[in-house]
Amino acid sequence: MLVDSGTREFPCDTCGKSFKRKNHLDVHRRTHSGEAPVECQLCGFRCRQRASLTWHMRRHGGAGGSGGAPPLPCPRCPRCFRTPQGLKFHTLKSHHPSA
Repeated sequence: MLVDSGTREFPCDTCGKSFKRKNHLDVHRRTHSGEAPVECQLCGFRCRQRASLTWHMRRHGGAGGSGGAPPLPCPRCPRCFRTPQGLKFHTLKSHHPSA
């Protein structure tokens, strides 16, 4: 039986937060660098870790993007939406006509 010692031997050089595992520190460092190496193949959404992408894929109707309505792509940027209302709101808010 393994016992958790509670030691956090991987500190972040930027903010001092410590982690028990090096890979957790590596993912955390991306919050400071802005690196987002994981990308959704359906809409271009980028994130720091695979778990976030798995959660994001629910927006596309499941882990593989199947099982739900097909994503509605914005004609002006790489974003996709589940509903026509979502696409319309995005278009009005993000791509409003220049005055």
